[in-house]
Amino acid sequence: MRGKSEVRSRKLEVKNLLLYFSLLTSDFSLSLLAADPPVMVETSAISPNVRLGKPMPTIWDVGKRQPGLLEGKLEFRVHLGTQEFYTYVTDDIVLHGPEQRLRFLFPAVTDSVQTPELEVDVTWIGKSGRYPLRMQILRVPFTARKTMLLAVGEQRGAHGRNEVWDDRLKSLHVESLATPAIATLLANYQDLLPLQTVITVWDANMFPQDSFGYLPYDVLAVTGEIFGGLRKQQLEAIETWVRAGGRLYIEADGLLEPSHVEFLNRLTVHETPVVRWRLDRVGKLEWPVLNDADEYPAAVDLGRVVIRHPLSEAAEVSESARRFLWDVPPGVDPVQKMMTLQVGANYRGLGMRGSGLVGNVTLSSQTRQLFDTLERTLMPSGVQLVPFWLIALLLGGLVVAIGPGEWWLLGKLKLRRFTWLTWPAATVAVTGLTVGLSNWFMSSAENSRFLQITDLGTDGRVVRSQRFELTFPSRARDVVADVQRGLWRVVPPPHDEYRMRAVAITTSNQPGRPRQTTPIGPQSEPTVQLAPPVFDGRVPNRYTATQTVPQWTPRLSHRYELPKADEAGPIDWSKIDLADLVTSLPERGGASTTIIHPISQPLIQEVSRQLQQPAFMILTHRNGGRMYGGRTPLSTTDVDKIAVMSVNQQGQISRAFVTPSDALSELVGTVTHQKPNLGTDPWTITSDRFGWSDLPILSPTGPYDFAVLVVVRNGAGWTVYRRPFRDVDVSVKKGGETL
Repeated sequence: MRGKSEVRSRKLEVKNLLLYFSLLTSDFSLSLLAADPPVMVETSAISPNVRLGKPMPTIWDVGKRQPGLLEGKLEFRVHLGTQEFYTYVTDDIVLHGPEQRLRFLFPAVTDSVQTPELEVDVTWIGKSGRYPLRMQILRVPFTARKTMLLAVGEQRGAHGRNEVWDDRLKSLHVESLATPAIATLLANYQDLLPLQTVITVWDANMFPQDSFGYLPYDVLAVTGEIFGGLRKQQLEAIETWVRAGGRLYIEADGLLEPSHVEFLNRLTVHETPVVRWRLDRVGKLEWPVLNDADEYPAAVDLGRVVIRHPLSEAAEVSESARRFLWDVPPGVDPVQKMMTLQVGANYRGLGMRGSGLVGNVTLSSQTRQLFDTLERTLMPSGVQLVPFWLIALLLGGLVVAIGPGEWWLLGKLKLRRFTWLTWPAATVAVTGLTVGLSNWFMSSAENSRFLQITDLGTDGRVVRSQRFELTFPSRARDVVADVQRGLWRVVPPPHDEYRMRAVAITTSNQPGRPRQTTPIGPQSEPTVQLAPPVFDGRVPNRYTATQTVPQWTPRLSHRYELPKADEAGPIDWSKIDLADLVTSLPERGGASTTIIHPISQPLIQEVSRQLQQPAFMILTHRNGGRMYGGRTPLSTTDVDKIAVMSVNQQGQISRAFVTPSDALSELVGTVTHQKPNLGTDPWTITSDRFGWSDLPILSPTGPYDFAVLVVVRNGAGWTVYRRPFRDVDVSVKKGGETL
């Protein structure tokens, strides 16, 4: 009895120990769950508005709740309700103070939604685990069908913005170019404007020191007192952004440093006549232009700059300077153009009855055609189905093997009792062979193909690079892009860009009658839903973008890169005479003229020698009416010869001959020109998201007359070098007269 009682007591002790241990662990788990997160993260009050389709600058206030250093990462899941766009995990962050302000450049949201805000789920990832934090909001301008972002560097006083500067700033808005009749017409429709400029205010310390920080904005306006406070690194970042296509307005009054004068001289060095900026004895800017103009406009590679006279008393920015900055042709009302824009063949009216205002918001079939052309051009050429005759041969062989063949062979060996083994074995072997042949025929789909467009400045330096890459995996897998000094995003099909919300249409605006609204427009859903990408690292310096791509699903991505300081181009233009490039031009008149003219063979051979590979060259005029092409002699086995073609002003393409890469020439020529309804016009609806608005380098009223395009094969893809130039850069003679 004593032994049994001892056993019972020991069992009871063990049970008590186990119960005590479980209580301790549960208390510890509950304490972890109940513990406050070690950090608190909120969007800063000075965080700017963001825009869909563009990189999103954000500012976060981070508070630390425990002493000492705290190391970890922040995870941001950007979504709108149940629709997730992407997850961004930062690199390691070390928090040392009780409160810190962090700045992050979020990747672009390429999905088409119309919303006044984006939701962000924030999570702190530390050594002790994951801590979900409160959801935060990013503000999205939503008072217009199209929004332009204007960054303004100004120093506000105690009573806010100076009234004189406020009036001048309003004149700088793009909607200020509207005619008085249109402005009066829209005065009562502030809830649904066609076009609007939204301002973000900076002081000198808030100006980014990285050129990528300026990409979300369309125009940057800087007052004199702020311009004089910018440091050298900030000026270099602005210069890189301007050369890549940025627009800059400067009021250069106030005291300046030599670095600011050098900055202005670098921007205007290629202008004709050449001007030289200097400082006077006091340290203020001398006006070197020998005329009475209050502004000095200059084209800076792909960008533009307007410098205001330090002593100008003009109350507003001149209309010519505004049109130059916003690239609006003379006589064009951008607001009315957005109101009456027809973006495709399917017409849907957006009307305000009783006011005569009519427009439409339909999908552009031409933009869809551009996307399809790019996707079709980059589709791996080795992708093909297993031939029918081979499938028939395999099935016939299987029938013969498990029928008379098996009966005869097993009968001869006296092993027919093993038919129940040989029949499934033969079936499995033929099935495996079929799968292997299928993967072999489509194995080249694992290799991504790309089209890289590298834009060169007027001096031949690289100013920006854009790479389109198509991934077409033969099995579902995670596709990882390693990005350094660039922005990466998925290019959605154009129909995804128009998942429109219901738009309220005012049916009456007569006094005394209530306003009635009617929702219009079905919502189109994407045909293929890819998993949201995950960004890990520091955007845009170095990070990875990971996305799960289903089997046999094409995924088109876009990478945008800015060059390092003074990055030289691959072509030495000092050895190329632009006069030889334009050997004999046809008459300039006649918009419908279509003429094909070969570029001189020695010139193409020189370019090919420098690039160390065969090259194809296209010379095109800014009106889009003429294209000249030529190529180096290629092997007869080369299937990637490119067609010579011409494009008239209506966008119609005339081919001289057709080759397998004809679509590539058509695509490159089309996206080089700014054209309405193709997404290359900055006033089309598509340019707010990814359309083609970042690609054109020529426009009918732009500063450049010609562009030369050099196309070379580069491994699994193509590289296109584009350089614009003007008539004054060449000496073209015809009939003894200078053109």
